[in-house]
Amino acid sequence: MHWKAILGAVTVCALQVPAAAEDIAPSPAEAEVPYAAETARAEKLGLQMYLYDQAAWLATDSFLPDMGKLPQKQLRGYVVVPGQGDRLEAVFYGEVDGELTEFARYDVDKGKVVSGGILAKADRVALSPLAKRLADARAVAIDEVIAKSYGFCSDQQPNTLTLPPDENNIVSVYVMTPPVTNDSYPLGGHYRVDVDAQGKAIHSRRFLNSCFEVQYRNAKDENGKPMEPTALVVTHLLDPYPTEIHAFASRYLPVELMVVTVDNKAMWSVVQGDIAYAGQLSGLDEAED
Repeated sequence: MHWKAILGAVTVCALQVPAAAEDIAPSPAEAEVPYAAETARAEKLGLQMYLYDQAAWLATDSFLPDMGKLPQKQLRGYVVVPGQGDRLEAVFYGEVDGELTEFARYDVDKGKVVSGGILAKADRVALSPLAKRLADARAVAIDEVIAKSYGFCSDQQPNTLTLPPDENNIVSVYVMTPPVTNDSYPLGGHYRVDVDAQGKAIHSRRFLNSCFEVQYRNAKDENGKPMEPTALVVTHLLDPYPTEIHAFASRYLPVELMVVTVDNKAMWSVVQGDIAYAGQLSGLDEAED
């Protein structure tokens, strides 16, 4: 399939890197990289999201075998908070006499759970102020997503990813469509809700206008023949540069993610969270994502 036809599509699927080099106008080495500050922030957020997501998954794997020992009706959820050094702590909490209370805690370091478990009843204390703020922000974000009728792209329960307060004391909560196969990853159905120190949702956004999954295994070409993509090419309309969702998702992809930002006709390479400007495109038709 010729890649110009691909870029004119409403959404694009798993494809090989474009062979027609003349379709990309390389940026001169001395030229200023566009949106350097914005893409650096997207990279930083994407990495933070990935680390918190991994901590949640690893801790959940440890928590599930013991979950039956806890009063199920009291369980409410989990949050991930900064620990000592680079460690992260996943806290599973419930409600006891109207108060959010720790039921289990796991320390995650360098991609594995290094300590933690179900807490004895005597050790089940109220959530720390930070953990409670994150838990409250998560609840506010879910209400906001429901109020705005944001849709998801599978019938699976959405994932939530809550980051600690940023430099402006804002908590960002990501409510995301989860992956449901080992062959693809959803880029659509993800939302961010920003919650201020007073617990109010002050901003929310979607990252794609529709559902879309990038197929990186068991892909097929336009003739239905199996193909192994060397890169995934997607268009993006809502921003003139790749977002933290692209940076985050790329860490779960085994191949390069190429993002075409349609409004400014720019091509970007996103690999394992790193965003690089690849040049300008010519002959790009209008597209929707």
